[in-house]
Amino acid sequence: MQGLLDNDEDVIEESFATHDEALRGASLVIHELKELAFEEYKSSELIANFLECEDFTVERRIAGDATAFVATWTQGTRPVVSFNAV
Repeated sequence: MQGLLDNDEDVIEESFATHDEALRGASLVIHELKELAFEEYKSSELIANFLECEDFTVERRIAGDATAFVATWTQGTRPVVSFNAV
């Protein structure tokens, strides 16, 4: 079991290294947009587009909210990862 956890830690660190610059850039853009709660149209679009580029399936405009979405990623029989923004 420890070997599996060590490998997972390596995968996580590699993912952070791969996405760090893009996510920091997105964070700065979102901060500059200064969108109000439930009016984060540009921020929501930015995040959803990023996730789609990373092979997530994105369902937009959920729960009757124009800025809400669910992004889901899976690979074969491996665990599913879901990112929810409401």
